[in-house]
Amino acid sequence: MRKFLFIFSLFIFIFSFCKAQDTLVYMSGEKVAVKVVSVDKLNVYYSIPPNENTSFVAKSQLEYVKYANGLVYSIQKKAILHKNDSLNVNRVKGQLIINIGVGYSPEFAGVLAISTPLFPVSKNSEYFACSSIMPNLSFLLDYGMNNKLSLGLAASYQSEVIYPTEGSFSDKVARINTALRALVHLNKKNHLFDNYLGIRFGFSYWKDAPELLPQYQNLVNCPPYYFITNPNSLVPSFQFLYGMRIYFTDSFGIHLEAGIGSPYLVEGGLTFRIKTRK
Repeated sequence: MRKFLFIFSLFIFIFSFCKAQDTLVYMSGEKVAVKVVSVDKLNVYYSIPPNENTSFVAKSQLEYVKYANGLVYSIQKKAILHKNDSLNVNRVKGQLIINIGVGYSPEFAGVLAISTPLFPVSKNSEYFACSSIMPNLSFLLDYGMNNKLSLGLAASYQSEVIYPTEGSFSDKVARINTALRALVHLNKKNHLFDNYLGIRFGFSYWKDAPELLPQYQNLVNCPPYYFITNPNSLVPSFQFLYGMRIYFTDSFGIHLEAGIGSPYLVEGGLTFRIKTRK
């Protein structure tokens, strides 16, 4: 009798479980067989036979739901992000990110460096008395190709006005940098925080424009260039970088980047996020 009851109970359990052919697929890749009861804007309600008690899971934790009839309900296309939901993931795919900021470059720090392939000056600090520096002004545009990779365009401008020792002119050295960026995003769990590693490569256009001081106008000739061997130089630029973005809302935040290479050592400012896909 006991053996019969055991076999009967086992049969009921197996039969009940086989009916639970719906599958919850989590963002982590985990799959759980359940019986889906209902779905609303935020949650998926389900039970796991033979237990008929209903539980729920936030849709932000799920990649998709596969029903017993073979239909697949894609959570990714319909998910709604809420800033108070700590379970939201960082969905980079389809995001258009705009960074506007200012940066610091050691190459523009009142002391010109010795000439290198990426910094084409022909004279160093002993040749001038003082300088006026404009910080690096940056504009960055990144687009999420998927949840791990984004590609972008970048532009920056920086200048320095130099007064050579005992000279009759001032010299403005300016650099305009344009580049492509590729970023690998590291954080996947919080849509209000994004950190990434990246590479930036492009070209810097250098311009050297001496100008006579007012008291020397019409008295002496102004040299065509001073600090740069070629007054209009185009040189390649490379940068390896690490950055982070902190969002105060779904569409606005701040960012900070640190880089090795050109055009800046550190850069920070405002960030705007536009979601081009639901």
